[in-house]
Amino acid sequence: MESNNKLKREYEFDSEDEHATEPMTHEEMRQLSMDINMLPCEKLATVVNIIEAHENFTDSDPEEIEIHFQNLKPVTLRELEAYVRMCQQQANKVSNPLRTLL
Repeated sequence: MESNNKLKREYEFDSEDEHATEPMTHEEMRQLSMDINMLPCEKLATVVNIIEAHENFTDSDPEEIEIHFQNLKPVTLRELEAYVRMCQQQANKVSNPLRTLL
């Protein structure tokens, strides 16, 4: 449980928020899938941790994990969305440091 609290300190997500339980559209799931595929390898462990925190994850082959977004709970998808958004914002700050100064 401690790792879950650590995750939540890195990005903003409130599982009690009304938006956290709002189902994702097919287009939102497609975009989330593409965004996760663009994450650097070192960020993928957190993706797995988020899924494991909300889902019954019995088929855990640490070498290869297949995610079926349509089977995930809305709260899982929304937390993944929040994490990916934070990763993208961090990447934008690194790739464009002058922007953060303005």
